[in-house]
Amino acid sequence: MNKRITAHRIMIFLLLLAPFMTGCLGEKDRDCIIYGKYPLTLRFLHNINPEHNNTLPSVIDFIDLYFYTESGQIYQTFHLTKDELEKTNYTFTEHFKPGNYRLSCWMNTGDDDYIVNYPERISTGNVEVIGKEYHLNVAENTPGVFYGYDDRLYDIDYENQDVVFTIVDYPEEKTINFAKNTNHIEVITKFDRVLVDPKMIDIRIVSPNGLANFVNRAVPNSPRYTYHPYQDPIVTTYELDPIYGYKYYYSQINNFTTQRLWEGDEAELIISYTDYTGYVDVIARYKLTDDLLMKNPLYNNNFQLERYDQYQIVFYFDFDRQFVVTEIVVNDWVLINQKHEL
Repeated sequence: MNKRITAHRIMIFLLLLAPFMTGCLGEKDRDCIIYGKYPLTLRFLHNINPEHNNTLPSVIDFIDLYFYTESGQIYQTFHLTKDELEKTNYTFTEHFKPGNYRLSCWMNTGDDDYIVNYPERISTGNVEVIGKEYHLNVAENTPGVFYGYDDRLYDIDYENQDVVFTIVDYPEEKTINFAKNTNHIEVITKFDRVLVDPKMIDIRIVSPNGLANFVNRAVPNSPRYTYHPYQDPIVTTYELDPIYGYKYYYSQINNFTTQRLWEGDEAELIISYTDYTGYVDVIARYKLTDDLLMKNPLYNNNFQLERYDQYQIVFYFDFDRQFVVTEIVVNDWVLINQKHEL
């Protein structure tokens, strides 16, 4: 008799438990419902690049997920390594109670080059690049850091759409597409005469882009970071002017690594010349993004600026009492082409 009662109780228990166990193969099962929590599955990719190809496996070290409540308070965080994500084909599943959530998603923000500040609220969190000598002066080839958007391929405005999702009574899926915040800029300066010392030319990029908030936009009142070349300038010998032929130019190559560029970011590229007396003259000063990069029609909006991360800017200088700019070329696109003096 007692065995019958016990068996009957077990059957009732199993029937009550069935809604929670249906289809469950484990806590990471995409269709599993656990104690009133419903699955959210994120698929990660990186095709915000010039080729529109998913190159995530070649750039990922780890991904950090910061989940927030609808009011912006931290809810849960996850640190996902490349090895873990390879096993799930770069997907991640977790269970949430019904409600509205927000997500800030970053890739490769570790090492000694970046720091995550104030992640307790999505409104205060930011990622900052750190210079090794003094944090506002960056002279390193810092590794690439990426921000994950709610995927809107071909939509030039999708950077303005935060990652938000609503959990109800069915599984939810989203695709997170990463954009690279880190940019590599090669600045070539060509002079119509030999400089006694390459260090007579100083090139720097000054920008408030050392901070990016947790929705990957500018941080109001951010300090200005100064980016310096991460190696000594490469000096080339004289070369024939490619257009006019009669002039030879002495060249220097300087390489910079900066953080995210966007329209109206107030970044400046400044080139100074110090003569033999020690007098310093600013011979070129341009808004890096608005007046140089975006003049090339290939980079005409923020979506394009996030797709690309390699830029070359060439300046030609002729001497007439002081050095003056006679030509500027951005990734093979001529911006300024004044007639070179004989």
